[in-house]
Amino acid sequence: MVTTRAASKRPKRNKSPNIPKAKSPLTKQSKKHRDSNNENKEQGLVQAQAQARNPRKRKEPPTAQPTPITNRKRPKPEPAKPSPAKDSKGNADEDIVIVINRAPVLHLWSACVTRFLHRRLSWSTCLSAGKAISAICAVSKGRSVGVFEKPEETEERKREKEERRKMMAALEEVEVMGFRLRLERKGEERLVVMGGRTMDGVEEGLRRKFGDTYERLREVMEKGLESWKGEEEELDRRAFGMYEVFRPSVQQGQRGWGKKGELRLSSVENVVKRDGA
Repeated sequence: MVTTRAASKRPKRNKSPNIPKAKSPLTKQSKKHRDSNNENKEQGLVQAQAQARNPRKRKEPPTAQPTPITNRKRPKPEPAKPSPAKDSKGNADEDIVIVINRAPVLHLWSACVTRFLHRRLSWSTCLSAGKAISAICAVSKGRSVGVFEKPEETEERKREKEERRKMMAALEEVEVMGFRLRLERKGEERLVVMGGRTMDGVEEGLRRKFGDTYERLREVMEKGLESWKGEEEELDRRAFGMYEVFRPSVQQGQRGWGKKGELRLSSVENVVKRDGA
């Protein structure tokens, strides 16, 4: 008899039902956070690449731009100045320009020439001679331009002129630049007599007219005259022509009568100084 073992039956386990697992809310949030981080990284990468291609320039504070030279006005060239006068020590200084009329210039120049030609005469006598020469030229010029009328030659005037001529013949005569002047003693001084009137030898009037330039102008005139030492006759012949060259320039005729012009010390020096001296 064959015995058979009955197969033992294992009890079946109860399988748990397939219940879907619930996803925790933290997992969803973490995913969203990752996604946003990825997007931020991508955007940052794009911006970095863009900056690498187009680097941002650093802003610098604005600086003042210089004006182009082409926009500036070019200065006009200054006219050439005459050679400056020099003082007694030979030092050159700025050219002095004096605005004055002609009469005082001729007065001082004639006085300086008188002293150079006649060294025995005092400075007051030389100033008197200069004033007389200036007056003679003023009267002659005034008549030529119609400012003065020539007085009528009456019998009485002729008689007065003859009496003066006899009186003047007894006086000392001095000749300067072609002018014959008569000297009359007045106290301790000898002064020029002209037309019955004595020409004073006062210097203050000239000083006031020239102002601070008086001494400088006189120095230039006297220094130039000294270069003619030994050639006094030639200087006497040319002296008035020198004055006509350096004197102040004014209009011709009545328009220039008594008007002021420019007298340059450099012109006086250049004209008066003898060539080669």
